Amino acid sequence: MKEWLLIFRNCILALIVIAVGSALPPLQSLEDWMTPLRMELIWLTTGMAFFGWALLIGAALYRIATGGGSLKRNEIEATIQSVKDAQSISYSFRASKYWVPKKAWGAGFSDEVSFAQVKAAWRLGLWRQDPRWRGLFIMGLGAVLMAVGGFGIIIVLGAPGLKSLAVGALLYAAVRTTWGFLRA
Repeated sequence: MKEWLLIFRNCILALIVIAVGSALPPLQSLEDWMTPLRMELIWLTTGMAFFGWALLIGAALYRIATGGGSLKRNEIEATIQSVKDAQSISYSFRASKYWVPKKAWGAGFSDEVSFAQVKAAWRLGLWRQDPRWRGLFIMGLGAVLMAVGGFGIIIVLGAPGLKSLAVGALLYAAVRTTWGFLRA
C-alpha cells in the first residue's frame, strides 16, 4: 500500500511541475529561442543520445573483453529470472516461468566504485593505464551523454510543461551527482 501511495504522490508532483512549468516566462523564452533551431537541436540531442549509448555499450564490451569472465549456468539462469521478474506487474506478484537451453553461454563483469575512488582514480590518471578505470570512465561519459541527449530530445520536442519536468529532472540529477562528488 505504501508503494502505491509513493507512486501516487510522485504523479501528483509531476503534474504540478507540468502545470506550473507551462506558465513560467523563462520557459516561454526558451521555447521562442528553440523554435527556429528545432531541426538542428533534434539532430544534436539525438546524436548525443546515440553516441552516449554507443560509448556505454562499447565500454561495457571492452570491460568484458579486458576483465570480464564467463558466466556459469546458475548465473545465466539468475539473469534470465531477474529479467522475467522485472517484467512482472508488481513487486507483490513476482513469479515467473523461464526456460534455459541446454547450451547457454554468456560473459559479464561486475564492478562497484565509490565517488571517492572515482575522484582518486581521476587525479592519479589511472584511466590512461588501467583498462578497468578506462572502461568505467568511458561508461560514465556514455551514461551522461545518453541521459542529457535523451532528456534533451524531450526538451526540444515536448510540450512546455513536459519541458519543465525534463529540465527539473536533469538539474536534480546534476545537483545530486555534483553534491555526491563534492562530499566524497
